[in-house]
Amino acid sequence: MRKVILFIHTSLDGYISGPNGEMDWIIYDEALQNYATDVHSTVDTVLYGRDDPLNNKFLEYRQKIKTASRR
Repeated sequence: MRKVILFIHTSLDGYISGPNGEMDWIIYDEALQNYATDVHSTVDTVLYGRDDPLNNKFLEYRQKIKTASRR
């Protein structure tokens, strides 16, 4: 059985983005970049939300991305 690892940026009140979708509150410095790289190097599947801004970074891989659900 696989492990499930949750790696999410969330504020103390449970929100991920601001009212207009901004994520400028996340301080993405070298330490966080190194941690994210370490985490991603140990996994074989990554799930992103449908409105996740990071999806734009992976558009070139769209044909390889499996859609689990549509609303």
